[in-house]
Amino acid sequence: MTDADYKLEELVPGPYPETKKEREAAAKKYGLLPQEYEPYPDDGFGKGEYPKMPMIGGDARGHWYPWDYPEHRKDFGDPVSIICDKALQNANPYLTCTVQCHVL
Repeated sequence: MTDADYKLEELVPGPYPETKKEREAAAKKYGLLPQEYEPYPDDGFGKGEYPKMPMIGGDARGHWYPWDYPEHRKDFGDPVSIICDKALQNANPYLTCTVQCHVL
């Protein structure tokens, strides 16, 4: 399956799950067990059903594991944090904010 085989509706998070059945369907969509699935709070910022994932950067993941994308230490289909740009491999893997400022 290639990226072109996906429909846009499959890639965009749906509305916030209100019922247990909707939560189970959302967990299945993101490849999670129902007990692992926790959506972001319905606070009006439009995250919908997207799962709340832990902030774990690439440096905290196994170096010798045969990753599908070794430069990011990710496998195909791994759900990522909605703010994944803050969990880059070269950043401190345990900080929630990894913005680095360099003064020349």
